[in-house]
Amino acid sequence: MPAINWKEKAAALLHDPVFKAFDIKSHENLANELCSIAGVPSIRGQEDIVGSSLDRIPLPNELYGRQIRVGMNELKYFIHPISGEKITVLEQELYSKIADENSQKKHTEELKNKIKMIREQNTDDEKFYHALWWELGYLTDFVGFMPADTRVPNHSIIDHLEITAALQSCKKSAQIDAALVMFAIGPVQELIAQARKTVDLWAGSYLLSYLTYKAIEFIGINYGFDNIVYPYLRGNAFAYRTLQRLGVTLFTEPLMDEKIASIPNVFLAIVPAWEAKKVINMCEEVVKKSWEELATDVLEKRLKNPDEKSIGLKNIEEYKKQIELFPIINSTMIPLPDSVSGVRNIIEYVTTDENFISEFESYISFIEFIESKGGYKINAGSFYRYVFKVLTSRLNAIKTIRYFYPYQSDEQIGAQRIPDDFGAGVRACVEVLDTAGNEVKIDYLGTVNTVKRFLRDVLVSKKLFDERVKFKSVLEIALENDVNKEIAEEVESGELELDAVETQQKLKNGYIAVLMMDGDRMGKLVSGESAPTMDKMLHDKAVQTLKEIQNNTPDKIFFFDKPILTPSYQKAVSRTLGIFSSLVQYVVEDEYQGMLIYAGGDDVLAILPADKVLPCANKIRKMYSGIGNVELKIDNTTYKFDNGILYKNDIPYTTMMGPTATMSAGISIINHKSPLRVAIELARKQEHRAKEKLGRNAFSIAIVRRSGQIQEVGSKWEIDGMDVIEKSYELYQKSEQFKLSHRSFYKILESDLELAKEDERFLERVIDYILRKSDAKSKKSEEFKRFTKELKEYAKRVFATSSILEKPSNPFDLILTVRFTKRGDKRGGN
Repeated sequence: MPAINWKEKAAALLHDPVFKAFDIKSHENLANELCSIAGVPSIRGQEDIVGSSLDRIPLPNELYGRQIRVGMNELKYFIHPISGEKITVLEQELYSKIADENSQKKHTEELKNKIKMIREQNTDDEKFYHALWWELGYLTDFVGFMPADTRVPNHSIIDHLEITAALQSCKKSAQIDAALVMFAIGPVQELIAQARKTVDLWAGSYLLSYLTYKAIEFIGINYGFDNIVYPYLRGNAFAYRTLQRLGVTLFTEPLMDEKIASIPNVFLAIVPAWEAKKVINMCEEVVKKSWEELATDVLEKRLKNPDEKSIGLKNIEEYKKQIELFPIINSTMIPLPDSVSGVRNIIEYVTTDENFISEFESYISFIEFIESKGGYKINAGSFYRYVFKVLTSRLNAIKTIRYFYPYQSDEQIGAQRIPDDFGAGVRACVEVLDTAGNEVKIDYLGTVNTVKRFLRDVLVSKKLFDERVKFKSVLEIALENDVNKEIAEEVESGELELDAVETQQKLKNGYIAVLMMDGDRMGKLVSGESAPTMDKMLHDKAVQTLKEIQNNTPDKIFFFDKPILTPSYQKAVSRTLGIFSSLVQYVVEDEYQGMLIYAGGDDVLAILPADKVLPCANKIRKMYSGIGNVELKIDNTTYKFDNGILYKNDIPYTTMMGPTATMSAGISIINHKSPLRVAIELARKQEHRAKEKLGRNAFSIAIVRRSGQIQEVGSKWEIDGMDVIEKSYELYQKSEQFKLSHRSFYKILESDLELAKEDERFLERVIDYILRKSDAKSKKSEEFKRFTKELKEYAKRVFATSSILEKPSNPFDLILTVRFTKRGDKRGGN
């Protein structure tokens, strides 16, 4: 166990007050007062200097000369950390309201009182540090827009405080000696897809989150949760449970339910360099031990239990052998060198990429020049972009040549060699009987899928999961389709049994949807390839100063047009995704009656009633980008997403991913009786189609009808400012209002589409003809004329974008899809 000075860790979190921007000249006086209230020393050491170097590009005149200064009265905007765009609305909506002396005094007093309260409830130094870290982001509702440095107003003060505290754990003889650790477990897609029931699907995602978190938890407990660069953990239910178990008193509960898998399968941490390899070994050991404990608990408490009549352990040796096959762990580390020669040696050892090396050499020349102009000396925070690239290259190389545990088995159940039913590539060693009404199904499972089936029960027995948490079946989700309302009420009242044959017979729409959503170009976002360039990180005043220096030294290359990767940028991405993930559950489950399986990072996996999946997906992608003025109400709090910002009760709270960061969605719509694995695989293929065929920022749907026919429909979310899903629903409702038969929409022939490619007016004439010949009501009314005009404009826009596909599609396919999701098959949805 490392010897961490928790008082000094807490002091690092307080070395700059969160309201530093209020009064930059005297902020150290307030920091000293806060440290006194907290009972920790007031320290400002090397960790602050290195942390600043990690946060931003170096600036001149820091040690001597005329320092660049930007006062609160000059802070007219916050720079979006991901898009690099200036958020000018903050001047009117936030900064002007908190800039006056009385407002600042009020917020400062509230800050002091909150820190005092945290300390009073956590007298132990270690517990106080953990409580302070957790509550740091909740000390005020607008802390996300309080910049660490008004000259570089693109990241929150919280990011700088956390990086500084993380580096404090890495001090040796008053110097920083830190390393980056990257850790990943898998497999991911294969594990999740191996499912027949919703609980199997949940368990695959949750198992990966649980095991990844066990490694994160080891670092968090022993070094501090601020040492995790990503994923974002403040507000996470896993971290909350850990801190509660440690006896830490917290005042803010997590938004996300603990049943949601919310931890991605990879994390990045800053740890002491001299302990980095030990940390990796301990993380691997913790993950393997946690997995073995789960598998052993299932074996001892369920499979060997003589009272379990529905479970048959057919081969205990095979079960134990398969424990060794999972999980696959990949990890690596790299030190943060504090000298040019140190980082140069690392880069030259790993890569021969001439462009990368050339850029690195130019950057060295730039920061050495800035140092000569009074900038801070080159230190361990100066080379993050380049060290991180080497780190990810190492991990990718390890994944490519990873070692697979050899598996070969000739074991049998009875006289047969039976594979795992869910396609795990192993022999079945457990037989599980599942009874639903009069129907009995037998699942033959290997070890991993057996553990998944009983994961909830095992976690409950270990007091790691709330026993009150239940999971909807696919039938229960199908019952949430609006046309099934009466049947659902009969089931809820007890008039009908859920699994009764009569329930199936009465079902009007038995279709469900699997929704997979994924951020577009996330790899480039996380790696920093699409991070804002240097000129978009800085306040105009700082840009002007640097350009004046550049004009006087034309032989020097400045990095105005180069993306700048920093931990604060990665923390901003991670924090945004963490907050986004915590709110998705309320959309999927409360608003659209679905079941959220996974929401971690930029990925969403959910099962929904077929008639609700499209508006649900549309709202989620707007939340992700922070656009559309959409609202979400949770208890007494209203969240609004607009201008790339998340507002909390009308106060700017934090940035979302921004309008230029988009999501794509894959959706499969399938009868609830169909294999869930098929729905998952189809949704995954549609997500790929949305990205590759439709060009991202799009959605793609596969509809599997009773006949087995599969139809694909898709579009960009928006076309020339038109919200495609909203407009499709609006036109569907109007077509119902005018009693326009859906058959009219099928009358556009393939030959018509070919002609329309040459002459867009031809499509309008076809629509006029079809509507004129239709049996619609009120065709001579002004309302119908407006409907006709809207329909033609919609068709033109949708058809124009379909040219990206191999062959043009019926522009009304999406309206027909809306109709199908609401009604199911004409012959009945059961």
